[in-house]
Amino acid sequence: SSPELINDIYSQGIILCGGLANVPGLDNFFESELKISTYIVDQSNYATIKGLLNIIKNKKLLNNV
Repeated sequence: SSPELINDIYSQGIILCGGLANVPGLDNFFESELKISTYIVDQSNYATIKGLLNIIKNKKLLNNV
């Protein structure tokens, strides 16, 4: 894990998406145990697949992966 990634997590927080975001209280658990802001994205069940579709549709993003 790079120092930049760790810094981003501490400064911007954790974003929960997919089925994991539906676990009741998981966001509160992360916040209380890790002392890091935690957010749940809108339409969390579809967020991962929407992100993958955006990468597939955009050649520049796909090349960066």
